[in-house]
Amino acid sequence: MQGRDSERQASLLLLAAGNSQRLGRPKQLLMYQAETLLRRAARIVLASLCHPIIVVLGAQAEKMQAELKDLPVITVFNGIWPTGMASSIRIGIEHLILQDEIGAVVVMLCDQPGVDVEAINKLVIAYRTTNAPIVAAKYNGTHGVPALFARQFYPALLALTGSQGAKSIILAHAAQLTEVSMPEAAFDIDMLADYERFVED
Repeated sequence: MQGRDSERQASLLLLAAGNSQRLGRPKQLLMYQAETLLRRAARIVLASLCHPIIVVLGAQAEKMQAELKDLPVITVFNGIWPTGMASSIRIGIEHLILQDEIGAVVVMLCDQPGVDVEAINKLVIAYRTTNAPIVAAKYNGTHGVPALFARQFYPALLALTGSQGAKSIILAHAAQLTEVSMPEAAFDIDMLADYERFVED
């Protein structure tokens, strides 16, 4: 892939390394409609405009890998996942840099089950049409992930530390931001009560 077409191409980084301490068990392995949240998220993004799909694993990596074994995603292992989300972002971006033709990356979590293919594609389409270096979901009066970052922001993503996530970069560069309304991204699963509410709806 070369030239302008490659510059408009977006990969996707699916963060799935944590152990969901507040929930008490990895949320990635929670079941919904006969599949885990991890597999569901991977299946959704595989149908999107993003390619390749990179999944960062950490806690219970073997179980997570088993959920993905027949899906055409790239898995990378974060051996220092307990240090926080930033390490997973760094490891994913380091791998992505090897794919030097890719112009942007969408950063996504497994715990926003309302996010679908259409939502992810809106980010990519906005990037291609506006040329904005950051395209972020807007919900609950703020901006956050899923969000797309052009290649010029890879160094900022690599510089994240500890529990810092991509939102810190979004907020620090509001002048370069294009927003996509995504109310469905407002709901995330942090506690068991969140999961129970999700499966009951």
